Amino acid sequence: MEILSLGMGRTGTMSMKAAFEILGNPTYHYVSMMENPPDIDAWLELLEKKYPSASTYSSTTTTTTTTTGESPTLADLDALLGRVSAVTDSPANAFTAELISAYPSAKRKLQNTMRVRTIIPTVFGIAAAAQSIATSIASAASAASTSNVTTINTANSVDGAFNATVWALIYSYPLFIFGNFAGNVLKSVGVNTIFNQRNLASVDSPGVIKPNIDTLYSRVVLDLSQKDVVLTIPNITDGRYWNYPVIDSFGNIIAELGNLNNVLPGQYLIRRADDVLAEPGVVLAKDGGDVVSPYQGYVNLPTTYGTMLIRLFVKQNTTEDLNILHGYQNASSLVEVPRSVTRAASPTGNITSLGPNGSLLGISTLEKLLQFAASFTPYNQPENYTDRVMVAGILGAAGVYDEAYHPSSSVNLTQAAVVANASITADINNPSHIRNFTNGWELSIPSYQGNYGQNYAPRAYIAINGYQQQTILQTLYPGYKNIGFSSNFALEANQSLLLTFSKKPVLKPSGFWSLSIYGADQYLIKNSLSRFSVSDRSTNLTYQGTGEKVNGNGTAYDGPFQVLIQNANVTPPANWTGNWLPGAQAFSFIGEFILYLERAM
Repeated sequence: MEILSLGMGRTGTMSMKAAFEILGNPTYHYVSMMENPPDIDAWLELLEKKYPSASTYSSTTTTTTTTTGESPTLADLDALLGRVSAVTDSPANAFTAELISAYPSAKRKLQNTMRVRTIIPTVFGIAAAAQSIATSIASAASAASTSNVTTINTANSVDGAFNATVWALIYSYPLFIFGNFAGNVLKSVGVNTIFNQRNLASVDSPGVIKPNIDTLYSRVVLDLSQKDVVLTIPNITDGRYWNYPVIDSFGNIIAELGNLNNVLPGQYLIRRADDVLAEPGVVLAKDGGDVVSPYQGYVNLPTTYGTMLIRLFVKQNTTEDLNILHGYQNASSLVEVPRSVTRAASPTGNITSLGPNGSLLGISTLEKLLQFAASFTPYNQPENYTDRVMVAGILGAAGVYDEAYHPSSSVNLTQAAVVANASITADINNPSHIRNFTNGWELSIPSYQGNYGQNYAPRAYIAINGYQQQTILQTLYPGYKNIGFSSNFALEANQSLLLTFSKKPVLKPSGFWSLSIYGADQYLIKNSLSRFSVSDRSTNLTYQGTGEKVNGNGTAYDGPFQVLIQNANVTPPANWTGNWLPGAQAFSFIGEFILYLERAM
């Protein structure tokens, strides 16, 4: 546990949850409980144990009788909170002392207002307040037993200001992440400039959330408001994997310029689709017949702003290989060029002027998110032209229009966020949106990975959990009993997890596979072996039965092998050192297969 945000509800806790998660801390909130009905009974049991009191209420008086109760143990709290790294709002706030005692190294933040300071001590008393939380949970449990939170379907138009606001939040969630990504990159370089990561991700310098330590990343914020941009891709001839994806501001992969797509090195013109009246996507000169072009291809971006997360595969973590990669990075470039025609609208100021108070890093509340959406969306249209009228209409009904947010007095924004989150969860967990494989492994359907089209719920989900995720033409991200970008687990001090591969993954010549482990903060876990992943390049990975190495030119056998995951502070057994990965009290893993299979699933 990294952060304890202590205090009562209705004090901005939903905004705090959003802020913590932008910073990479999965956060437990009242909403989290409502999305997982079994939690309701668990919290109610803990509250009844701690506060075995009786309270009677009338219109004029409150009488409370309190007896000493039983505090929850660390195991009790971990059972509910072990998969997050931050907590806020009720019902956890009824256990402030226990949380501080259980997680002494966590940072503490008091979430407070004058209203709460006045009401809680004078009207309810601490025990009665906690019991009222228990009563609320009991009511929620009763409601949950018959129906979940009402949800909306983002594929359809909606009626009313409340449902429109729910829809607008789902549509706008990726802009939270875009603002955070762009704001941080622009601290170091300007727009249309490549910001290169020169070293592999480490515990002290992760670079991006959930980094792949097999990859050097380079980040870009694209700004096409005034000019087009020419991307130069160098001639990478040594058989390694590389990809230069161009991504719109909502996280849709518009073009994947990489060797798995048989893309040629050279220059590519990145321009706005609306300026040239073209469909969003990439047009390669080699597919254009007899058309003579100065470029290898054209990328037509549906939005004025976008991003790139360039990936260059590291064959070996050696000075020699890194020097080769630095040469490729140095030979990659972006150059602004005048465009011949302008049809799409452009803002009068620069990109940061669109953010709250002139900062892309200032999107700290739901209100500010919708304000940012109002100023941003006129210049960043939906990828699908057929959606533009519907999107503008729903955003307008939510008060998101004329470059300002006009909140409705009838809409509770916090409750709208509850419904938005529940709607995203319902959509992601819809069986028709999941591909099931053996032994509990799952994948999203192809239209829910990388480019989402009109599927706005998974677009929001992936933006929060794995921004700039690649399409299935590049990568598969299998999840264990869940879909999305990672599988989450909790390990007690004396527990282990054994992961079995039925055989070596089948790869394309330039493909690779890796299994990486991350802590609750979505970054690498420090351990005595400095081991963060196993992969097709792990030289000490062995078959447990024979001791033969899994990888290497002399390896003939191909069968099952296993990886042992233990808490990072546990010394690996001697016979498992090569097949060991560090876990934590709460951790996640990403199985990444850069395809690696001869045909996408």
